[in-house]
Amino acid sequence: MDGRINRTKFMLVDKGKTNLWLAMQLGKDPATVSKWCANLAQPSLETIMQIAKLLNVDMNDLVRFEALPDMPSREKTEENIQKEEKLTEYGNRRNTGSQRMSDVRLQEHSSMSKSLARALTVSAMSWRQKAAPSHHSTLMHSF
Repeated sequence: MDGRINRTKFMLVDKGKTNLWLAMQLGKDPATVSKWCANLAQPSLETIMQIAKLLNVDMNDLVRFEALPDMPSREKTEENIQKEEKLTEYGNRRNTGSQRMSDVRLQEHSSMSKSLARALTVSAMSWRQKAAPSHHSTLMHSF
């Protein structure tokens, strides 16, 4: 790749416009537009769309697709298959460990819940015994 992805400068010259004109139209710093024109930086997709509209050109006229690097092949080579298997194995081990931790936490919460339930039951029973009058005292007061 030669790094010259956009054709902003070429299209500005073709339309008789300057970097400064484009910067003013877009509300951008002239230094930024200069970087785009020199292909030292690339405008966003939205900005490319705005430039195309301002210059009355197609977006494809502003971009050099042939300057983009080729995408790596996703063929099922032996090396790729081995890498995928290792990643899958790692993921499975990691998930199993996470599942074990979740199971332990669930058991801990279950034990804590049972202990809490027991404590509440004992406390409630104790409270009822204190709050409920005994039969003897009730009978004594009725006479």
